[in-house]
Amino acid sequence: MSTTPGGAADDEIQIRLSKLSVYKRAEYHCVEGIAALRESLRDVVRLEGEESGTNDHGANKAVQSSSSGGGGRAELAKARQAARRAHQQLDKLAKEAQRAARREDGACDADLKELMRHVESARRWYRECFRVVPPTEGEYERQGDAGGAPGLDDDLHARQSTQHGATNMTTPLLAANFNDVNSNIHNSRNTNVTAPQPTVSDEEFLLFLDQVRRNDELADVALDRISHGLSRLHENALNVTSELRTQEGLLVAVEEKVETTHAKLSGLNKRLRKFLAEKNKCDCFMYAFCCALLLGVVAAIAVLLKK
Repeated sequence: MSTTPGGAADDEIQIRLSKLSVYKRAEYHCVEGIAALRESLRDVVRLEGEESGTNDHGANKAVQSSSSGGGGRAELAKARQAARRAHQQLDKLAKEAQRAARREDGACDADLKELMRHVESARRWYRECFRVVPPTEGEYERQGDAGGAPGLDDDLHARQSTQHGATNMTTPLLAANFNDVNSNIHNSRNTNVTAPQPTVSDEEFLLFLDQVRRNDELADVALDRISHGLSRLHENALNVTSELRTQEGLLVAVEEKVETTHAKLSGLNKRLRKFLAEKNKCDCFMYAFCCALLLGVVAAIAVLLKK
Protein backbone atom coordinates (compact mmCIF):
# COMPACT_ATOMS: atom_id res chain seq x y z
CA MET A 1 0.00 0.00 0.00
CA SER A 2 1.20 3.51 -0.78
CA THR A 3 2.02 5.97 2.01
CA THR A 4 1.58 9.19 -0.01
CA PRO A 5 -1.87 10.84 -0.13
CA GLY A 6 -2.09 10.43 -3.93
CA GLY A 7 -1.01 6.81 -3.73
CA ALA A 8 -3.51 6.15 -0.94
CA ALA A 9 -6.27 7.70 -3.05
CA ASP A 10 -5.26 5.56 -6.03
CA ASP A 11 -5.27 2.46 -3.83
CA GLU A 12 -8.73 3.37 -2.54
CA ILE A 13 -9.98 3.81 -6.12
CA GLN A 14 -8.51 0.45 -7.14
CA ILE A 15 -10.15 -1.23 -4.14
CA ARG A 16 -13.51 0.28 -5.05
CA LEU A 17 -13.10 -0.64 -8.72
CA SER A 18 -12.27 -4.22 -7.80
CA LYS A 19 -15.76 -4.52 -6.29
CA LEU A 20 -17.49 -3.48 -9.54
CA SER A 21 -18.42 -5.61 -12.51
CA VAL A 22 -16.08 -6.07 -15.47
CA TYR A 23 -18.06 -3.67 -17.66
CA LYS A 24 -18.27 -0.97 -14.99
CA ARG A 25 -14.50 -1.09 -14.54
CA ALA A 26 -13.98 -0.85 -18.30
CA GLU A 27 -16.49 2.01 -18.50
CA TYR A 28 -14.70 3.90 -15.72
CA HIS A 29 -11.31 3.57 -17.45
CA CYS A 30 -12.82 4.52 -20.81
CA VAL A 31 -14.32 7.69 -19.32
CA GLU A 32 -10.90 8.55 -17.93
CA GLY A 33 -9.46 8.03 -21.42
CA ILE A 34 -12.08 10.37 -22.90
CA ALA A 35 -11.21 13.03 -20.33
CA ALA A 36 -7.48 12.66 -21.07
CA LEU A 37 -8.04 12.99 -24.85
CA ARG A 38 -10.28 16.03 -24.47
CA GLU A 39 -7.71 17.70 -22.22
CA SER A 40 -4.93 16.98 -24.74
CA LEU A 41 -7.01 18.34 -27.61
CA ARG A 42 -7.75 21.50 -25.66
CA ASP A 43 -4.01 21.97 -25.22
CA VAL A 44 -3.47 21.42 -28.96
CA VAL A 45 -6.16 23.96 -29.89
CA ARG A 46 -4.76 26.49 -27.42
CA LEU A 47 -1.18 26.08 -28.63
CA GLU A 48 -2.23 26.21 -32.29
CA GLY A 49 -4.03 29.46 -31.55
CA GLU A 50 -0.95 30.87 -29.87
CA GLU A 51 1.22 29.67 -32.77
CA SER A 52 -1.05 31.29 -35.34
CA GLY A 53 -1.02 34.48 -33.25
CA THR A 54 2.75 34.64 -33.32
CA ASN A 55 2.69 34.25 -37.12
CA ASP A 56 0.31 37.23 -37.51
CA HIS A 57 3.07 39.76 -36.71
CA GLY A 58 4.24 39.75 -40.33
CA ALA A 59 7.38 39.11 -42.27
CA ASN A 60 9.25 42.09 -40.72
CA LYS A 61 9.35 40.22 -37.38
CA ALA A 62 10.18 36.80 -38.81
CA VAL A 63 13.55 36.57 -37.06
CA GLN A 64 12.11 37.45 -33.66
CA SER A 65 9.15 35.12 -34.20
CA SER A 66 11.42 32.23 -35.17
CA SER A 67 13.52 32.66 -32.04
CA SER A 68 10.51 32.94 -29.73
CA GLY A 69 8.25 30.50 -31.58
CA GLY A 70 10.67 27.56 -31.60
CA GLY A 71 9.73 26.64 -28.05
CA GLY A 72 6.07 27.06 -28.92
CA ARG A 73 6.36 24.73 -31.89
CA ALA A 74 8.15 22.13 -29.74
CA GLU A 75 5.45 22.42 -27.10
CA LEU A 76 2.79 22.09 -29.80
CA ALA A 77 4.51 18.98 -31.17
CA LYS A 78 4.55 17.47 -27.66
CA ALA A 79 0.87 18.32 -27.19
CA ARG A 80 0.00 16.70 -30.52
CA GLN A 81 2.00 13.60 -29.61
CA ALA A 82 0.21 13.43 -26.25
CA ALA A 83 -3.13 13.72 -28.05
CA ARG A 84 -2.16 10.91 -30.42
CA ARG A 85 -1.20 8.67 -27.50
CA ALA A 86 -4.44 9.54 -25.69
CA HIS A 87 -6.40 8.71 -28.86
CA GLN A 88 -4.67 5.33 -29.19
CA GLN A 89 -5.35 4.58 -25.51
CA LEU A 90 -9.00 5.59 -25.91
CA ASP A 91 -9.41 3.22 -28.88
CA LYS A 92 -8.00 0.40 -26.77
CA LEU A 93 -10.23 1.22 -23.78
CA ALA A 94 -13.33 1.54 -25.98
CA LYS A 95 -12.73 -1.91 -27.48
CA GLU A 96 -12.27 -3.36 -23.99
CA ALA A 97 -15.57 -1.77 -22.90
CA GLN A 98 -17.33 -3.24 -25.95
CA ARG A 99 -15.95 -6.70 -25.23
CA ALA A 100 -17.00 -6.43 -21.57
CA ALA A 101 -20.51 -5.32 -22.60
CA ARG A 102 -20.85 -8.30 -24.95
CA ARG A 103 -20.04 -10.61 -22.05
CA GLU A 104 -22.90 -9.04 -20.06
CA ASP A 105 -25.48 -10.45 -22.56
CA GLY A 106 -27.15 -7.14 -23.35
CA ALA A 107 -27.54 -5.92 -19.77
CA CYS A 108 -25.28 -2.89 -20.42
CA ASP A 109 -26.34 -1.96 -23.97
CA ALA A 110 -27.87 1.38 -22.93
CA ASP A 111 -24.81 2.37 -20.90
CA LEU A 112 -22.51 1.28 -23.73
CA LYS A 113 -24.49 3.33 -26.27
CA GLU A 114 -24.15 6.47 -24.14
CA LEU A 115 -20.46 5.77 -23.56
CA MET A 116 -19.75 5.27 -27.26
CA ARG A 117 -21.52 8.55 -28.05
CA HIS A 118 -18.96 10.39 -25.94
CA VAL A 119 -16.14 8.27 -27.36
CA GLU A 120 -17.19 9.09 -30.93
CA SER A 121 -17.46 12.78 -30.04
CA ALA A 122 -13.89 12.76 -28.75
CA ARG A 123 -12.72 10.87 -31.84
CA ARG A 124 -14.48 13.34 -34.14
CA TRP A 125 -12.87 16.26 -32.35
CA TYR A 126 -9.50 14.54 -32.71
CA ARG A 127 -10.05 14.05 -36.45
CA GLU A 128 -11.07 17.68 -36.86
CA CYS A 129 -8.03 18.92 -34.95
CA PHE A 130 -5.65 16.74 -36.99
CA ARG A 131 -7.79 16.94 -40.18
CA VAL A 132 -7.92 13.14 -40.46
CA VAL A 133 -10.31 11.46 -42.89
CA PRO A 134 -12.68 9.33 -40.76
CA PRO A 135 -12.40 5.59 -41.44
CA THR A 136 -15.44 3.52 -42.24
CA GLU A 137 -16.97 1.17 -39.70
CA GLY A 138 -15.81 -1.86 -41.69
CA GLU A 139 -12.22 -0.67 -41.56
CA TYR A 140 -12.45 -0.26 -37.79
CA GLU A 141 -13.77 -3.82 -37.53
CA ARG A 142 -11.01 -5.23 -39.76
CA GLN A 143 -8.35 -3.47 -37.73
CA GLY A 144 -9.86 -4.73 -34.49
CA ASP A 145 -10.05 -8.29 -35.80
CA ALA A 146 -6.52 -8.18 -37.16
CA GLY A 147 -5.22 -7.04 -33.79
CA GLY A 148 -3.73 -3.81 -35.14
CA ALA A 149 -2.57 -1.11 -32.76
CA PRO A 150 -5.23 1.53 -32.03
CA GLY A 151 -4.56 4.92 -33.63
CA LEU A 152 -2.66 3.59 -36.65
CA ASP A 153 -5.81 3.96 -38.74
CA ASP A 154 -5.64 7.73 -38.30
CA ASP A 155 -2.04 7.77 -39.50
CA LEU A 156 -3.03 5.71 -42.56
CA HIS A 157 -5.90 8.02 -43.46
CA ALA A 158 -3.71 11.03 -42.79
CA ARG A 159 -1.19 9.77 -45.33
CA GLN A 160 -3.97 8.95 -47.79
CA SER A 161 -5.47 12.39 -47.42
CA THR A 162 -2.18 14.03 -48.44
CA GLN A 163 -2.52 12.39 -51.86
CA HIS A 164 -5.69 14.39 -52.62
CA GLY A 165 -4.31 17.86 -51.95
CA ALA A 166 -1.72 19.82 -50.02
CA THR A 167 -4.28 21.26 -47.64
CA ASN A 168 -4.98 17.79 -46.17
CA MET A 169 -1.51 17.26 -44.66
CA THR A 170 -2.39 16.09 -41.17
CA THR A 171 0.56 14.55 -39.34
CA PRO A 172 2.04 16.95 -36.75
CA LEU A 173 5.47 17.29 -38.40
CA LEU A 174 4.09 17.68 -41.92
CA ALA A 175 1.52 20.18 -40.72
CA ALA A 176 4.20 22.19 -38.91
CA ASN A 177 6.45 22.28 -42.00
CA PHE A 178 3.51 23.17 -44.18
CA ASN A 179 2.69 26.10 -41.89
CA ASP A 180 6.29 27.32 -41.93
CA VAL A 181 6.53 27.23 -45.74
CA ASN A 182 3.08 28.67 -46.42
CA SER A 183 2.64 31.02 -43.45
CA ASN A 184 0.79 33.70 -45.40
CA ILE A 185 -1.81 31.25 -46.76
CA HIS A 186 -2.18 29.67 -43.32
CA ASN A 187 -2.73 33.04 -41.64
CA SER A 188 -5.32 34.07 -44.20
CA ARG A 189 -7.24 30.85 -43.58
CA ASN A 190 -7.08 31.24 -39.80
CA THR A 191 -8.90 34.54 -40.08
CA ASN A 192 -11.97 32.78 -41.50
CA VAL A 193 -11.82 29.30 -39.89
CA THR A 194 -12.40 28.78 -36.18
CA ALA A 195 -10.71 26.12 -34.07
CA PRO A 196 -12.42 22.70 -34.08
CA GLN A 197 -14.83 22.23 -31.21
CA PRO A 198 -16.18 19.00 -29.69
CA THR A 199 -19.72 18.00 -30.60
CA VAL A 200 -20.34 17.14 -26.94
CA SER A 201 -19.86 20.13 -24.64
CA ASP A 202 -17.64 20.01 -21.59
CA GLU A 203 -20.67 20.48 -19.35
CA GLU A 204 -22.43 17.49 -20.93
CA PHE A 205 -19.33 15.32 -20.66
CA LEU A 206 -18.75 16.36 -17.04
CA LEU A 207 -22.38 15.50 -16.32
CA PHE A 208 -21.83 12.07 -17.87
CA LEU A 209 -18.59 11.67 -15.90
CA ASP A 210 -20.34 12.58 -12.64
CA GLN A 211 -23.15 10.16 -13.49
CA VAL A 212 -20.65 7.33 -14.08
CA ARG A 213 -18.87 8.08 -10.82
CA ARG A 214 -22.19 8.37 -8.99
CA ASN A 215 -23.32 5.03 -10.40
CA ASP A 216 -20.01 3.53 -9.33
CA GLU A 217 -20.52 4.92 -5.82
CA LEU A 218 -24.08 3.56 -5.70
CA ALA A 219 -22.83 0.19 -6.89
CA ASP A 220 -20.11 0.35 -4.24
CA VAL A 221 -22.72 1.10 -1.55
CA ALA A 222 -24.94 -1.72 -2.83
CA LEU A 223 -22.00 -4.11 -2.80
CA ASP A 224 -21.15 -3.04 0.75
CA ARG A 225 -24.76 -3.67 1.75
CA ILE A 226 -24.67 -7.08 0.07
CA SER A 227 -21.36 -7.82 1.78
CA HIS A 228 -22.88 -6.85 5.15
CA GLY A 229 -25.88 -9.10 4.44
CA LEU A 230 -23.58 -11.96 3.50
CA SER A 231 -21.65 -11.43 6.73
CA ARG A 232 -24.88 -11.65 8.72
CA LEU A 233 -25.91 -14.77 6.81
CA HIS A 234 -22.49 -16.25 7.55
CA GLU A 235 -22.92 -15.50 11.25
CA ASN A 236 -26.40 -17.03 11.22
CA ALA A 237 -25.04 -20.08 9.43
CA LEU A 238 -22.33 -20.41 12.09
CA ASN A 239 -24.97 -20.14 14.83
CA VAL A 240 -27.15 -22.76 13.13
CA THR A 241 -24.11 -25.01 12.72
CA SER A 242 -23.29 -24.64 16.41
CA GLU A 243 -26.89 -25.40 17.35
CA LEU A 244 -26.90 -28.47 15.11
CA ARG A 245 -23.70 -29.68 16.71
CA THR A 246 -25.30 -29.26 20.15
CA GLN A 247 -28.38 -31.17 19.02
CA GLU A 248 -26.14 -33.86 17.58
CA GLY A 249 -24.39 -34.19 20.94
CA LEU A 250 -27.73 -34.52 22.71
CA LEU A 251 -28.86 -37.16 20.21
CA VAL A 252 -25.65 -39.11 20.79
CA ALA A 253 -26.22 -38.97 24.57
CA VAL A 254 -29.84 -40.12 24.17
CA GLU A 255 -28.71 -42.93 21.89
CA GLU A 256 -26.19 -44.09 24.49
CA LYS A 257 -28.89 -44.05 27.18
CA VAL A 258 -31.23 -46.02 24.93
CA GLU A 259 -28.54 -48.61 24.32
CA THR A 260 -27.89 -48.90 28.07
CA THR A 261 -31.62 -49.30 28.80
CA HIS A 262 -31.91 -51.87 26.03
CA ALA A 263 -29.07 -53.87 27.56
CA LYS A 264 -30.73 -53.77 30.99
CA LEU A 265 -34.09 -54.83 29.58
CA SER A 266 -32.41 -57.69 27.72
CA GLY A 267 -30.91 -58.93 31.02
CA LEU A 268 -34.24 -58.71 32.80
CA ASN A 269 -35.92 -60.57 29.96
CA LYS A 270 -33.39 -63.41 30.23
CA ARG A 271 -33.89 -63.71 34.00
CA LEU A 272 -37.66 -63.65 33.60
CA ARG A 273 -37.58 -66.42 31.04
CA LYS A 274 -35.33 -68.51 33.31
CA PHE A 275 -37.69 -67.96 36.24
CA LEU A 276 -40.72 -68.91 34.16
CA ALA A 277 -38.98 -72.08 32.97
CA GLU A 278 -38.21 -73.13 36.57
CA LYS A 279 -41.75 -72.29 37.63
CA ASN A 280 -43.17 -74.47 34.86
CA LYS A 281 -41.23 -77.46 36.23
CA CYS A 282 -42.66 -76.87 39.75
CA ASP A 283 -46.18 -76.64 38.37
CA CYS A 284 -45.92 -80.11 36.83
CA PHE A 285 -45.08 -81.66 40.21
CA MET A 286 -47.91 -79.73 41.83
CA TYR A 287 -50.36 -80.95 39.22
CA ALA A 288 -49.28 -84.59 39.79
CA PHE A 289 -49.58 -84.22 43.57
CA CYS A 290 -53.04 -82.68 43.30
CA CYS A 291 -54.19 -85.46 41.00
CA ALA A 292 -52.92 -88.15 43.43
CA LEU A 293 -54.59 -86.40 46.36
CA LEU A 294 -57.85 -86.14 44.45
CA LEU A 295 -57.73 -89.85 43.60
CA GLY A 296 -57.12 -90.67 47.28
CA VAL A 297 -60.12 -88.63 48.36
CA VAL A 298 -62.33 -90.31 45.74
CA ALA A 299 -61.15 -93.76 46.89
CA ALA A 300 -61.87 -92.92 50.53
CA ILE A 301 -65.37 -91.76 49.68
CA ALA A 302 -66.00 -94.93 47.71
CA VAL A 303 -64.88 -97.13 50.65
CA LEU A 304 -67.13 -95.27 53.03
CA LEU A 305 -70.09 -95.68 50.76
CA LYS A 306 -69.56 -99.45 50.53
CA LYS A 307 -69.56 -99.78 54.27
